[in-house]
Amino acid sequence: MLKRKTFSNKEISEMKQLMQQEKKIPLQRKYHAVYLHMIGKTNKEIAKILSRSENTIGIYLHTFYDHGIQGLVPIKQEGRPRWLTPEQEERLYHVLVERTPHDEGFKHAYNWTAKLAIEWVKENFGIVYANNGMLDIFHRMGLSHTRPTYTLKKADPEKQKAFKEQLSWYKKSSRYGRYHSSI
Repeated sequence: MLKRKTFSNKEISEMKQLMQQEKKIPLQRKYHAVYLHMIGKTNKEIAKILSRSENTIGIYLHTFYDHGIQGLVPIKQEGRPRWLTPEQEERLYHVLVERTPHDEGFKHAYNWTAKLAIEWVKENFGIVYANNGMLDIFHRMGLSHTRPTYTLKKADPEKQKAFKEQLSWYKKSSRYGRYHSSI
């Protein structure tokens, strides 16, 4: 159980100002709990006002008493360390942007895919990635990943136009078309 400390008017007004200036809702809620505690509200009353459990309010107040205002600010989580060093990521980036898979020894490939990049990283750095892990690296590097679409450079525009007209007619007249009437 916390011993209720008496707070000066200056401390209370500073907390109120801090609470009002905070833009992040979770942190603002913590400040609000401390402010209400400072003006004499019980944990039960604070919990009801903020729609939180008494236990949560108790955690906020214990943190405040043990570590001060800075203790209420969440610490950024570091996450799992990266497998590739910054230098390796830089090299991978330049390979993906400046070279083709064919240039790197993949005989029948001319566009980079996550699967090819995984194979390249495995061969060059000895690190094995899953497909989603490689896509995360692409995203972190600012590269986009799309499925390829094929366009024929030597296609005859007249034949394309005739095909589109024929396809349009087929769609309208087939059982899948808009103008199909049931028998």
